This record gives sequence, structure tokens and C-alpha cells, in this order.
Amino acid sequence: MAVTPKKIPAPADPKRYDEAVDAFRKRVPISNDDYDLLDEVARQRAFTVADVTQADLIADTFDALDRAIESGSTFEDFQDAIGDRLFDSWGKPDAARLETVFRTNVAQAYNDGRWEQITDPDVIEAFPYWRMDGIADAAQTDICIKVDQTIRPASDPWWSTHKPPLHFNCRTIVTPIDEDTAREAGIDVRAPRSTPNAPTRAPGFGLAPVDQDPVSPWEPDLSDYPAPIAKELDRRLRAR
Repeated sequence: MAVTPKKIPAPADPKRYDEAVDAFRKRVPISNDDYDLLDEVARQRAFTVADVTQADLIADTFDALDRAIESGSTFEDFQDAIGDRLFDSWGKPDAARLETVFRTNVAQAYNDGRWEQITDPDVIEAFPYWRMDGIADAAQTDICIKVDQTIRPASDPWWSTHKPPLHFNCRTIVTPIDEDTAREAGIDVRAPRSTPNAPTRAPGFGLAPVDQDPVSPWEPDLSDYPAPIAKELDRRLRAR
């Protein structure tokens, strides 16, 4: 009798967007003031845009990013959709800042979606080690240089505070690897490279997604928001 071999799941595919979309939509657009009240863990479920006071503009920026993540559209599309209004709010055109908003939030969503894929028990069984993979070029930061090519077991608690992105505009990803690949690399559970005075993540970055909403001493004041935004915010909060 023929035995059907067990199918080994493939590692996360960064071109698959469903998990990224779902991860981004778990976040709640809120004002800067409300965001400032949150602790580092709670901020994983919040979205704001620095120096933007209009609640409707924050919500519209969220929606523009949501469309970009869902469709895989470009920064130029995002800029066309929301750039002029953000420039007005900031008081001047700032393409670099706008690109940071776009690339950091898209990277956050993709990495959260990727995290959901690689933490699947079947994937961990097939790929029990994870490796930090950065882009070694002139734009690579000291943070990412320090952790690039770090290999640790998927079960290592180190990952709970070192999930990319690790800073604004971070391009590092986590790659699941099998035991043979880990052995070829020395399977030595490499520590981050020694780079004097370089942290291994920026404040507010690197935390693994929480499975449920953290207990947090804040509730947005819905009276501060236009009626349509308040209604949507209330729906999101009730759905948590």
C-alpha cells in the first residue's frame, strides 16, 4: 500500500498579501494625543500620523495605505491619493517624510502577515530556525547591520522583541530555514554582530504581534471625531 508523504509547507511568500491586509486592518486609526497615551505594546493595534490633527485625514491616510497593501500599489499611487493633504497638514511638501509613512507602514503590515505564516506550527516543524536577512547596501542602518544573518531557533524568546521592521524604513525580513541550512551555517545560534553603541531595534519597533488586544489605560474620545469616523472607530473598538 502506497504511503502518501507528508507535505512540507513552504516558507512564507512575501508576495502573498492576504495576511498583511488582515494584520493592517486590526489597527485602529486614532489621534496623536490618544496614540501618545499608549504603551509600546498597545501601539501595535493603533495607527496615527505624526503632526496631523485632523481625524478624517488620519483615517483617509489609513484607508490609502490599506488600498496600497491590498492591491500592491506603489508609493506614487499613495502620494497621488493623499500626499497634498498631508503636505498641507505638515506645512510644507516633504516627499521623504511621506515615503517614510508609506514604506514603514507597508513593511509593518507585510512583516506582521509574514509572522502569521512562519509561526504556523507546521511551518515551524519544517523550518525550526529563523534567520535575519537584511539588504547589505549603503542604506543599511547600524541596527540592521548588527542583526543581519543572526540565526536562532524559532522558539527563542529573542524574536519577540526583534520582529522586523526594526526602525523606520527598515527592509530586513525574517527567513525561516530548515535544519540542514542551519547546520551549513554552523547552527551556532549566532548572536548579533558586535557594533559599538548600536541598538538592535528602535523604540516602538521590533515587537512580535500580540494574539489579543493588550490591557491598556486608554479609550479614544469619540466626540473628537467627525460622525462617520467616530462610527467606524467605535465599530473597530467593539470588534476587538
